[in-house]
Amino acid sequence: MARPSKAERPDQELVDVADASRVAAVFRVLGDASRCRLVYALLRRDEISVGDLAATLAMSESNVSHHLSVLRAHGLVRFRREGKQIFYAPDDEHIRLLLDLTLTHVRHGDAPGTDGGGAR
Repeated sequence: MARPSKAERPDQELVDVADASRVAAVFRVLGDASRCRLVYALLRRDEISVGDLAATLAMSESNVSHHLSVLRAHGLVRFRREGKQIFYAPDDEHIRLLLDLTLTHVRHGDAPGTDGGGAR
């Protein structure tokens, strides 16, 4: 009896179309460098105001607000209002895990002696 290939392992769950679409949408949202920088800045603090985020990243408040609304619409950040000020934070720890794993992945080809590209 032939052993199943890695692609045919019965213990690996297939992802349905709806879940695959949602995963792809998250990666599209995070595919913008400004939004990635915003999320990383949020991960450094418990929560931060739009003004502080704008100053930290040298971006306009309107640009930061626009990107935050996209991130919020996809469940990547949450907000809390205090008077006229709004504070943002990552929605949960999965966001940190997702970005940290992706950053590790893109950096692992940067080690000395590697070509930094191609199949791994």
